[in-house]
Amino acid sequence: MRHVRRSHLFTIAVVVAAAAIASPRGAAQSTPASPDGVPGAPAGAGLGTGGVTCGFVETTWSDPDWVLATSDYILRSTDCVAECEVSPFSWFDQVEAAPCYSTRFWKLEEDSTIGNAFPMSALGVGTFDGLFVRSKVHFQLYSGVDNSQPFGPEQSGPKYVSIDHWGAVACDSFEPGTFFVTGGPGALANYSISIGDEVTIEELDVDHDDVEKDLHASDYDADFVIRRGASFELSLVVSDAYGSGCHQVVFEAKHTFDGAEKTITMLAGKAAVPPGIWGARIVDEVDDGATKTLEIELAVPGNASLGRYEFDVLVRQAGALEPDDEEEFPEEVVVIANPWSTADQVYLEGESRRNEYVLNESGVMWQGNHPSATAKSWSYAQFDSGGVALRVALDLLSGLSSEQRADAVLVARRLSAQVNSNQGGVLQGNWSGNYAGGTNPSSWSGSLPILSAYDGGGGAVKFGQCWVFGGVLTTTLRTLGIPARPLSNFSSAHDTGADKTIDRYYAADGTFLKALSQDSIWNYHVWCDAWIDGRWNAVDATPQELSGGLHQLGPAPVPAVKAKSGGLYDVDFVTTEVDGDVRYLKDDGTGNYVVFNTDTKAVGLTILTKAIGSSAAETITGAYKTDTSLTGDAAEGAQYVEATVSDVALALALPAVVLLGRDVPMVLELVNSGAAPRTVHTVWSANAVDYHGLLISALPASLDHVTSLAPGEAATVTFTIPEAVYTTVTGDTRVLETALLLQVQETSEAWAHVDTTLLVDGSSLAASMAPEVLAIAGTTTLDVSFTNPLSVPLTNARFVFQLDAGLSTAESEVSLGNVDPGEAVTIPVEVTGTAEGVHGASVLLDSEELSDVTVFAQAAVLVDGGLSAEVVFVSAAAGGTQTLHLDAGPAHAGRSYLILGSASGSSPGTKVGAVTVPLAFDAYTAFTADSANSTALVNTHGQLDALGQAEAQIVVPAGLPPSVAGMTLHHAYVLYGPIDFASNTVPLVLE
Repeated sequence: MRHVRRSHLFTIAVVVAAAAIASPRGAAQSTPASPDGVPGAPAGAGLGTGGVTCGFVETTWSDPDWVLATSDYILRSTDCVAECEVSPFSWFDQVEAAPCYSTRFWKLEEDSTIGNAFPMSALGVGTFDGLFVRSKVHFQLYSGVDNSQPFGPEQSGPKYVSIDHWGAVACDSFEPGTFFVTGGPGALANYSISIGDEVTIEELDVDHDDVEKDLHASDYDADFVIRRGASFELSLVVSDAYGSGCHQVVFEAKHTFDGAEKTITMLAGKAAVPPGIWGARIVDEVDDGATKTLEIELAVPGNASLGRYEFDVLVRQAGALEPDDEEEFPEEVVVIANPWSTADQVYLEGESRRNEYVLNESGVMWQGNHPSATAKSWSYAQFDSGGVALRVALDLLSGLSSEQRADAVLVARRLSAQVNSNQGGVLQGNWSGNYAGGTNPSSWSGSLPILSAYDGGGGAVKFGQCWVFGGVLTTTLRTLGIPARPLSNFSSAHDTGADKTIDRYYAADGTFLKALSQDSIWNYHVWCDAWIDGRWNAVDATPQELSGGLHQLGPAPVPAVKAKSGGLYDVDFVTTEVDGDVRYLKDDGTGNYVVFNTDTKAVGLTILTKAIGSSAAETITGAYKTDTSLTGDAAEGAQYVEATVSDVALALALPAVVLLGRDVPMVLELVNSGAAPRTVHTVWSANAVDYHGLLISALPASLDHVTSLAPGEAATVTFTIPEAVYTTVTGDTRVLETALLLQVQETSEAWAHVDTTLLVDGSSLAASMAPEVLAIAGTTTLDVSFTNPLSVPLTNARFVFQLDAGLSTAESEVSLGNVDPGEAVTIPVEVTGTAEGVHGASVLLDSEELSDVTVFAQAAVLVDGGLSAEVVFVSAAAGGTQTLHLDAGPAHAGRSYLILGSASGSSPGTKVGAVTVPLAFDAYTAFTADSANSTALVNTHGQLDALGQAEAQIVVPAGLPPSVAGMTLHHAYVLYGPIDFASNTVPLVLE
């Protein structure tokens, strides 16, 4: 039975998955016969001069050969067919009724000056045997010059008749669209023809929800968004006068990217649209008698320019200059890049990668130093309900031509220039520590407040630093469809001299010359990778050095950075950031600085980004540099550096992090391994710096020490920075830079090292939300607790709250006043759920003595869709159980259900039959189907009870690897037999 059940479930999963991945767009339609092959008139024929009555297209004539009908049309006749049996139309009643009816054939043509039908020049030579009409027309036929007697079997008076009456064949039903009339000898001697009944557009229907869901753009609530390299369908309802062989449907896409309006014209045919061009295809036509409904597919090329377009649809007689009717799309269409399309240069293979780097609205960046990086959450909010992110991202492209907008490389470069304010863009940088008149960069935890402030027209937003620039740049890139990820480079070099080295200067007496050492090594630096042309490319909006006359950087291809091959768009600069050499130079006593030591491993110690589907860190150092080894061994909480100078072996122990309120110790161990005595002179100094190495204040702490070592003797030199020395000067940066110069006096050989220690929060700042699961419009409580770790009071202390878009609170901050040393504070804040998903609340502690202390809490907001849970967060290390409650209602009592899962997210969902399962099917989906009712998936397959309810459990085993921490799994259930019901999703977050 177990084998049968597993196989049955696996079959269901395969069927569901197959239905999901199959996306038939309809068989290719045959192309309507071209009129190019229609035979023409006999060579040398001349024009007649029959009578003309001016009107819409109306004429009376008697000349059997040629007549110039009006200035718009030419009407032509051919000779009578002598033998009826050779007529290609002998199957008509009129021909079959008599053995020798003559047949006259008439052709409606375009005048050379008015483009209104099929051109004469394409006809060729030979006998033409039909009236070829390129528009849906009606004819009014009369016998007799006075137009008083209608022509045809009916004699009831003048009337409009369709072309499919009286032996005529409708042009949309007879290939290649010929029209003819027949009659006995002389029957067509005199009559009039008029064209009437223009086509009108009755309705234009574009189902935004279905279109955007199919194109992974359903989250852009405020705009109609189309991804290039894809197609979308719409319905066009027209009046019954429309004929497919007689009328043309034309779409126009208009833009002003090049400073003036330009129009892209698409003529809808029945043939598939060739790749790489704008195009339209009529997929189906339905005639309900009164109107005709055309199902039309519009194709956007993979190299389309990004931006806003105005779309019009026109219906006109074939070849006409003026339309019968036209209709504007009800709103603008926004074209963005498409990582799902191989035709787009941003194509990214793998659904999990696209979910992470395009669709994910929340992420993590790393700050601090190596090896003690700390995570900082960030809300990208590229799909904000007000459309702010998309509006700003498009505005930042202003000034780019249509050709430039088509190139993701140039789009990304433009964004790198415009996210900072140096060219009039979004965000003003500030590393001074004085943030009066703006916001402390550490207070930001998401892009939306910044973009909203900029969108409001108030100019550049104050203030940002590298992770803020990185977060906002990631938002704008993802908003425009370009896959992006922020990354943190620890020990990141900034080469101001453009010589590909980082230079540290020392005076002759060993004093570190901070002011002269203009090159810097940032504790960490955040920039973005953008996926373009099949590779990651470094893009940075933080204003550093000029590139092309602007503060912009990239896109620098990461493989070129790793190869140190140089190239366009700042490859050399990024190479130095991650793999530059640090040179130590000392005054030789004459004012000439001489290199005495070079460190090739001090830069780019590790590069981190958020792992796919997890909030854990992924190390990507190997993508940027070949040599990823470190000097010495890295231990938890400390850094060790080893070297040998003139027989003296040294080992330097530096704390990577120190809790605020504690002294900072540094230890140097020396051993004379040679046969001669050695005298070692060590000079130590310390500075308070910001995270990118700029001096805040020289600390009143230094050490000048001489150590004598006999052969084989060991000694220890300790340098300590007391808490009282740094407390009042470190501000919100809390980074201590220590510089050591060691010189062996007997040989004059020198060695130096500059490093940083990060002072981390020791306040036990904590936050949690309970309940952790709430409904939309439901509330939870955010509890925040804090203890002052310093030996001095905190003045003007406050909590600042920043919530993801799916949560809201009436309190943006709470004032704490002064907080005494060791004092504990607890604050509860009410939070409301506003949108489905797992959302976070960031809490910042700010005060004059201590700031940039943050903590993050999460809660899940669920919609009412038949599936719920009380637990969402489960420890990956300790394990746990999530109980799922299924409630499809009594109407579904006794139905069979199956719970499926996804590790790739819930958007955009998978279409299965008549329902959309809100899961991105992947390997975990197959596992949940094949392993249903196992020890890990308890009762995940079965039947609903009499109330349409059931209960199941997802059991997370203990001891999962740390790499899965932060991963979110989603579960939903379907009712099958047939599959006609899909529940909402419930997330399961592994902490």
